[in-house]
This record gives sequence, C-alpha cells and structure tokens, in this order.
Amino acid sequence: MSKTIKDKSDTLNKCCYLSAWIAIIVSLLIFFIISHPLVLRSADDWRYINYWRDNAIPMLGRGWNPARILPEVLMPLAGSFGIYFLYPLGISFTRAVSISLGLFLVIFICIYLRSFELMIKKLFDVTGSKLSIITGIFLVSHFWILRSSQSGNSHLFDGGDPNLYFYYIIPFLLNYSLVFILFAYRNNISSWNNHRKAVLFLALYFAVFSNLFSSIIIFVYAGFSFILATIRIIKKKEDFRRNICNRKVEIAVIIMWLYSLLAEANGGRAKSIKNTAQSIGVLERLFQSINNSLIHLSNMNKYYILFSIILLVCMTFFALKRKKAFKKMTQIWILFALNGICIYIYQVLLCSIVGPEYITRSSVAATYLICSVAVNAMIILCIVINVKESVVLLPILLMIISSMCNTSEPAYDSALSWKTLMRLDEYYISTIVEADQNGETEVIIHNPEWNSIQTNDSENLLRVYISSTLYKYRITNNHMNIEFD
Repeated sequence: MSKTIKDKSDTLNKCCYLSAWIAIIVSLLIFFIISHPLVLRSADDWRYINYWRDNAIPMLGRGWNPARILPEVLMPLAGSFGIYFLYPLGISFTRAVSISLGLFLVIFICIYLRSFELMIKKLFDVTGSKLSIITGIFLVSHFWILRSSQSGNSHLFDGGDPNLYFYYIIPFLLNYSLVFILFAYRNNISSWNNHRKAVLFLALYFAVFSNLFSSIIIFVYAGFSFILATIRIIKKKEDFRRNICNRKVEIAVIIMWLYSLLAEANGGRAKSIKNTAQSIGVLERLFQSINNSLIHLSNMNKYYILFSIILLVCMTFFALKRKKAFKKMTQIWILFALNGICIYIYQVLLCSIVGPEYITRSSVAATYLICSVAVNAMIILCIVINVKESVVLLPILLMIISSMCNTSEPAYDSALSWKTLMRLDEYYISTIVEADQNGETEVIIHNPEWNSIQTNDSENLLRVYISSTLYKYRITNNHMNIEFD
C-alpha cells in the first residue's frame, strides 16, 4: 500500500514538474515572440542578420572585434532560419525573422534555466515540485529586480535592439549556464565520455569568444576555482601535478580568455576607442563609469532589495543555529558574492575604456546582478529543505514575486512600439521589392504619415544594410540604391 502511495506521489511530482516547464516555455515564447518581439529596427540589426563571419578563429590584429565569434555566427544563423524555413510558409519577411530570433533567444534562456536547475538539484538533492517552483522564482526574479516604475522598465533579459540580444544577452546566458554546470559537476567532468567533453569544450569556446562583457563570467569562476584548488593542494600537501591535471577545464578557460583579451586589444574596435578616448582623462572616465553604475543600481526594485536583506538575515540566523546544515549555503553565498563583486569591478573598468554609458545597459548589469538572483533562490531552497513546514509557502511566494513584476501600465514596453516598427519594416520592404520587380535599381522611400519613428545619423548605413540583406536572401534581384525622403 505504501509503495502504491509513493508511486502516485512520484507520478504527481513528475506531472507538476513537467507542467511547470511547459508553462515556462510557453510564457517565454509568448513574451519574446508575441508581446515583446525582436523586430529589426537599427542599421546593426539589418547588418548582423546578414553578417557571416569569414572564420570562427580569433585572429590577432584582424577584424573589428576579433574575439567576438559567438554572436557573429549565431545571429546570421537565426536570421537564415527564419528566412529559409518560415518565410516560404507565407509569413512576412519581418515576422519570420522576428519569430526566428525570438525562438533562438528562448532556447538559450531555457538552457540557462535548466543549467541552474541541474546545479541546485546536484547541490541540494531536490526534485519535483520544489525544484520547479524554485526555478520559477529564479526566472521571475529576473523581471522583478529592475521593475521600479509603472512603465518602461527593464529586466535582466532585456537587450533592446535584436542585435544586442545576440551580442550581449545570449553570451551572458551561455556563460552563466556553463558556470552553473561546472559548479555542479566540477568533480565529475573527468569521468564524462568524449562526446560530452566535446560538447562542453565547444560551449566553452563560444562562451569565452563571445564578447568581453560576458566572457568575464566564466573567467572569474575558472580563476576562483583554480585558486581555491591550489590553496587546498598546498594546505593538504597533495601531489601538485596530479591535482593541476584535474583542473584542465579551468586552465583552458583562463588561457583562452587571456588570448581573447589580447586579440581584442589588437582589433579595430580597440584602436578606434584609443583614438577617441584621448580627449577625456582616464580617471574622469572611470568616475563617470562608477557614477553611471550607481545611478543604474538605484533603479533596483526597493522591495527586491528588502526581500534580499530579509533572506540574508534568515540565512545568517539559521547558519548560526544550524551550522552544519547551512555550511554549504554559506560557502555558496560567499563564492557567488565574490564573483559578483569581481565582475562588477571589471565591468566598471571595461566601461571606463569602452564608454561609461555602457554600464547603464541592463545586459551589462545582468552579468553581476544574476549572482544576487541565484543566491536568493538558493537561500529560499535551503530554508525550505531545513524548515519542512515552510514548503507550503513556496507557491504563495512565487505568486507574490510574480505580482511584483506587474503594473497597471505596460510594465516592460519601450518608447518605440514594436507594431509600428514591424509595419515600417514591411513598408520599406514592399516599396523596395515593388521597385525591383519593375526593373528599377534605385528607389526613394517616402516617410509615411503614420510613422512616428524619426531616422537618425545611421540612416546612410540603414539603407546600405537593408539593400545588402534583401539581396543576400534573394528578396530582391539587385542591389537597390535606397534613398529616404
């Protein structure tokens, strides 16, 4: 009888877990494909769905960003998927590309969430509904942490333009996914088969060679892991060579990251920054970067900050009362806190070189704020495991956090309406295609009366990249000379 009850309980847990994942995937698809789609709007968007990197090797002194491999491989691949597989189904060009870009983003978010789930499952030996609710809290907190006004808020998956999702958001998602996996399986990787190791190394290669704002995530983890392992070896007087051989992953990451830094320092972007940055002093740029970061952090949700403080107090209380049970959580909290601090310091320094305004981007802030979100979720789980009665509060907590993300106005809408952007893109394309079909090689696009979006200084680049992209994917038969009226 007891076995039957246990089987039913396991089945119910599996059903709850599966239902939670279906809800997560459907919600993300609706958010990033239907309600907040990735619509082409800037010159860079049109350029990078068509910009195929000539090789996937970071060459010293070659290219604008020599070590930026992942986005320059992934974004044109996503664009091509939409154009070659969805566009022929009768879906408009703009909508097909938008769906494809959103789909790729959702896949990486799901990989990221699954990696976090694997980490807490391995660390805390938790399964079923507890696991799915904690994953839900972790996900929803990404939208809560920066929700500070009734409308126009940002969230930690917010890239803005489609190219920024692929050049900033997806790289940090991949980097954190690997950190979670390595943190969970750091002592088991040597026993993996060659196929799993090959996939891991490929993912590490793309993570390191993505962009310098995101690759610091895996580098900091690898650096800490290597330093702690070395300290342990010295303390216990273990065989240094054998233990170092067990840290091949960390050593590989450190070497690749240092090489990526060298490659970027000799790229076209670095030379351009060097020429333009001479007019402003180094210290002035550093102070601007720090100031901008503090202004951006001031936009954090006050209830999220209060909630984080309460969790920290609770963890401290339980850690003092039940030292053995909370020892692991205390170590994890310290490690993630150190990671977050190191990443923040690095981003401030990098932005003082690249441009102080970069630090205000949510995609940059996410690289260190994720540490807070992850730790909060793990503290909640640790409390639930050690205080059995608290498990009944988990669904209520998830509901409360979800409600904190919502407002009476459009909470996460940008100033530009995606419907207007999509309509404008379709207007551009239909006008260009009509001229091409009439045998013309030049077309003047008049600004429609309903368009509220003003063209900017990148207008010349926009017309060039629209023309080259439409020609590349055979939407037009010729390179069209486009003029905006």
